[in-house]
Amino acid sequence: ILADSRGNDIPTTGTGATFHNFASTLYGLVDFQTQTQFFNVRRERTDGNSRGFRVRELDFYVQDTWRLFSNFTLNYGVRYEFKGVPFEVNGQLTSLVGQDPSGFAPSGGFLFTQVGNNTIQETSTKLYDDDFNNFAPRFGFAWDPFKKGKTSVRGGYGIFYDRVFGNLFTNARGNPPFEFLFQNIPALNDLNDAILENIPRTPSIQSTNIVIDGDELVPVIFPTTGKNGVANNPFKRDFRNLYTQNFTFGVQQELLRNLVLEVDYVGVKGTNLLNVIDGNLTNVRRKNTVTGANNPISTSLRRNYLNGSLNTAFNIAFLNLASSFSTYHALTVRVTKTLTDGRFGTGQIQGAYTYSHAIDDGNDPLVPSTGGRALPRDSSGFSGGQRAERGNSGNDTRNRFVMNFIYDFPFKASNKIVNQIVSNWSMSGIFQVQDGNPFSIFYNGLDTQGTGVSARGRFANGRPGITPASNINPKLQTGPSSSLFAPASVSLLDGNQGDVPRGAFVSPGFNQVDFSVIKGFSIKEKNQFSVRADFFNLFNRVNLGIPNTTLGSPLFGISTTAGASRVIQFVARYNF
Repeated sequence: ILADSRGNDIPTTGTGATFHNFASTLYGLVDFQTQTQFFNVRRERTDGNSRGFRVRELDFYVQDTWRLFSNFTLNYGVRYEFKGVPFEVNGQLTSLVGQDPSGFAPSGGFLFTQVGNNTIQETSTKLYDDDFNNFAPRFGFAWDPFKKGKTSVRGGYGIFYDRVFGNLFTNARGNPPFEFLFQNIPALNDLNDAILENIPRTPSIQSTNIVIDGDELVPVIFPTTGKNGVANNPFKRDFRNLYTQNFTFGVQQELLRNLVLEVDYVGVKGTNLLNVIDGNLTNVRRKNTVTGANNPISTSLRRNYLNGSLNTAFNIAFLNLASSFSTYHALTVRVTKTLTDGRFGTGQIQGAYTYSHAIDDGNDPLVPSTGGRALPRDSSGFSGGQRAERGNSGNDTRNRFVMNFIYDFPFKASNKIVNQIVSNWSMSGIFQVQDGNPFSIFYNGLDTQGTGVSARGRFANGRPGITPASNINPKLQTGPSSSLFAPASVSLLDGNQGDVPRGAFVSPGFNQVDFSVIKGFSIKEKNQFSVRADFFNLFNRVNLGIPNTTLGSPLFGISTTAGASRVIQFVARYNF
């Protein structure tokens, strides 16, 4: 770099040269090879896995509204919903029928049978049994106890069913023999000369590999020995449609003119919710019986199959169950003031506070909540099973306050030009403040259950005096101190689970103000042009995300993510 300082002028020039060594990528080694092969019902290789899934549904309802008294109205009825079992129109769907993927293989191997209605083979076997019991009664009432039109008491109860969403049966398209994953992962610990000189080249994946053992497609027979790269997605035969029971009760009272107070209770109980477990866990009781080596039962990255899975015919069995539950209870107090005097402007201002608590025993297996995991920690039942998963829901928000307003300014002028400037102004805004969401604590790479995912944390000196929803002061630390928990090296024995409850800690809260200002211009009788400015996160507050939840990480307890910063949006609109 050359620089010359002469008075107020400092001319500078420079040059540079850099050499990067990319030798590590030039050895010609394949360190990971994977390819999915697709087949049809005739054992022919295909170029894709397109499917024609169908579902038949039948719904009907009867309902009546009965005005029992002049101030009391009753609504009641019942709805029936039949949600048929999904099927594939070309018969390209199989499942384990009457076989437990976690047990010992039956004589001759596990049998994958075609399921569903199809044109290839007539069969009454389905992906799971039909559910014909989906009756959903409804009940509600409205009561004006004083017959003055200023008080309203309302309540209701209803059952609501839901269909099986598409991911479940579309994942089953990967059941044998229609898909098979070939992969090669050579074990390279160090890249030194001795290894490079003697390591064999990773063999290429052969496009002619056949994954079917046996002469017939149906049933497909898989061997009882040897680890196959086969995952399957079976359903429990008595899989049932999920449903919720909804309860509501509320009182609305006009306190003054245009001032209304409302107090409401809302309750929801979810039953038969989806829960996906690993039906082929590593057998904790058989640890190291194969090799005698003192290997960990598993890590959070890869299971040690030398410990012995419950059977070796499969890799993972994602067993679809309708066995989870959830509860939600909330109390909301809402005050609404309506502005109707045009001399001072018109609009509305509303404030609402909600106290609620949500509990369940399972995350969404497809998109688990932040700070949680999809599969249960203990599918085997060695240390509590699914009951040990009971805890605060990932979306549990204990306290929440929201205030919103909209206001139209009353300004007008007799002069047309001045009136265009001062009239048709309005503004609106939303202020939100709420608690954070629960998260769980996990060890880094320590899996004591053989699930292939990390075990929950364990308190250092027994469970301290905290509540499951205990919050952390975000001014000091966004997450708990690692000193609360036992080190991974002395924490848990195989088959045991940590004693830190699911969702025991709460992330930093959320606080944000959004604001809008709008100006309208009247052009003709039915035409109007408007411009507006929207300010999201007006005060640019930093809303920290869930902190790092992995014990052993140097970032444990530290929030490394945050919500969006201030965003300003300008909009022009023409109505005609």
